[in-house]
Amino acid sequence: MRILIYAGLLSGRGGTENVIVKISNALQRRGHEMSFLTSTRAEDCQWTTKLPHAMFASDLVPEMRAPIDGEPAFLTVLLNTQAALRLLPRPDVILSIYAGDNAILAASLCLYQKPPVLLSWMHNSLRVAADRFALRYADGHLAISTGIKSQFASLDPQKPVRVVYNPVAQAEAVSLEPLYEEGVVQFVYLGRFDMVQKRLDVMFQGFAALKGLPWRLVMMGHPFGQYDQSQIDHFLKEAGISEQVEWRGWQENPWGQITKRSVLVLTSDFEGFPMVILEALSRGHLVIASRCDTGPEDMIRSGENGWLFTPGSIQEFTQRIRDVLDHVVEIPSVETCRNSVEFFHEERIADRYAESIASLVTEIQHC
Repeated sequence: MRILIYAGLLSGRGGTENVIVKISNALQRRGHEMSFLTSTRAEDCQWTTKLPHAMFASDLVPEMRAPIDGEPAFLTVLLNTQAALRLLPRPDVILSIYAGDNAILAASLCLYQKPPVLLSWMHNSLRVAADRFALRYADGHLAISTGIKSQFASLDPQKPVRVVYNPVAQAEAVSLEPLYEEGVVQFVYLGRFDMVQKRLDVMFQGFAALKGLPWRLVMMGHPFGQYDQSQIDHFLKEAGISEQVEWRGWQENPWGQITKRSVLVLTSDFEGFPMVILEALSRGHLVIASRCDTGPEDMIRSGENGWLFTPGSIQEFTQRIRDVLDHVVEIPSVETCRNSVEFFHEERIADRYAESIASLVTEIQHC
């Protein structure tokens, strides 16, 4: 089967890019002809070299059409996308990463005598996609969490949906320093520094309530949106916890730096399927995460491999941290955490993708 993955601009530093690489290569190994098309080159597009076949519309169509004065941006993107698609072999299936792209791709299916099957492949909660209405242009949907499947049941109830999740590599077992080594518990945050989605305000206020207790917080990632580091530094200083927070910035291999068993913290208001949870568990670390509407509940069994709390609740988040610091909760073993993600290992999830795409194509073509 010839499968084309289409996406607008991707930053090159997110979990979505990692998943696209893993699934593309896994499906290629299973005999599918995989390709990836995006509108233009991002500042960081090195990740696309790991794909079986990556293309940029701006390269395929060097003289891309410039917008006419007053022309809607949608029309410009549509015409340039169609110009690029005309140069490519007809795919059997198109997977669309962003909600709005489904409208562009659906309008492009007229290029083909036998239109490809268009499947959406969203990587975030549907409720935060302003253009989620465009998902109805897809023939069917791949849902990366059970929460997103439920959202599709409300948004587009007539279309078939398959839950595929996302894959995690089976991490090599390494020896970690114990959680309570030297009397200090290490907490880790990996991801975008973002107040809107990731709710770092909840995280910092929670830790501020535990000033002076034996913890340290390691922050790895990069700023996003309206994030203001100077304001954060001021808050941490005023709260008296600056010395307990370590900033390491963006790291190509963050887990390679963590040699002590740690607790990953995730305080998001919404997610799709936060891969960082699986990455932590696969290495034997623990997780404290918000019970946001899509993602964490598929991975965390509270008390068995981590703990959940109500999104936005500083009090609950603080209590989860305190319970670990005070030895109130039983700490799952490294092996228990590692074993808890076996279901999501790459080859197993890749099989699920292959089967789900094939069954969706069959169902849609026989409607």
